[in-house]
Amino acid sequence: MRFNKHQRDIIKAINNKDVYDIESFVKKFNLYEHFIVDKEKIKKAFDESESGKVYPVDVVKNLLEHENKSRISVPAKLEYTENKKKVTFNSCCYEYDLWDEKGFYIAIDYDEIVGFISLWEYLKRELDVFEVEKEVSKGEIELFFRKYKKTTNTPNDTNNYIPIVQEEPFQLIDNKLQKKVGEVDYNAVKRNAYNYVEEDVKIDSEQLKMFSAYLDKKILPTPSLTKYVSNKYRTEDEKATRLSLIIAIVSIIISICSSLFSIYATLKVDPSNDNLKIIQEELDTIENSIRDDFDNKMKIEIQFSK
Repeated sequence: MRFNKHQRDIIKAINNKDVYDIESFVKKFNLYEHFIVDKEKIKKAFDESESGKVYPVDVVKNLLEHENKSRISVPAKLEYTENKKKVTFNSCCYEYDLWDEKGFYIAIDYDEIVGFISLWEYLKRELDVFEVEKEVSKGEIELFFRKYKKTTNTPNDTNNYIPIVQEEPFQLIDNKLQKKVGEVDYNAVKRNAYNYVEEDVKIDSEQLKMFSAYLDKKILPTPSLTKYVSNKYRTEDEKATRLSLIIAIVSIIISICSSLFSIYATLKVDPSNDNLKIIQEELDTIENSIRDDFDNKMKIEIQFSK
């Protein structure tokens, strides 16, 4: 089988053990994009939306003294509420946090993965690689997330009620109320950061299912693959055929050169003269000799006839 340059590069990477599964292939050849939520963009959108706005908050020392309260005005607070993506594969659950600073590494070309799998199967059939089982990594599942534009955002409506904040909050410890030490958070009006996200990700279940048979497997090169690469991507049969063809071509060239040399040696009567002129003169001499012989024969016949 003849391979193009890209396929040969993949085979070389497999032989060097740089590529051994779908994830290593995608990352080796940079067939992914890095998606990460832009928190600065979210903060900017929040600031523009809430610019100059304040909301009423009732403050009490504690809920036991609910009647003694004062009212203050506070701005809204941006809050990153939990936003996890859960994917179930082979009875295992994989969780991904939208707010994770690492972000998502998403495959961008499924056709390239199909091409890699086809090459994988061919090399396995030729016994150039052997296949073993492995655990499915979180990063490999992550490749099958897809980025999409959010069409609508949940509106951040102003609260219809006035929240209450305790200046001296209490908590229950060992079934007893204890005073909680710490600063009071007056930002009772909160805005969900997800409402300012323009792009989100979701799992592409169809593609994940299509490649599922290969996610828990990896390949390792055999000595025959190493030999194949060292033979410049030719099998032993192809190498022998190529050698026979080269020998045949060389033999033909030598034969042609020998024939041309023989013709040249035959024609080369005198290096100082024009060979074609010499040949023409020789032909003229032969022609004149034949004509003279013919004329003499005619004269003899005429004399006998008299």
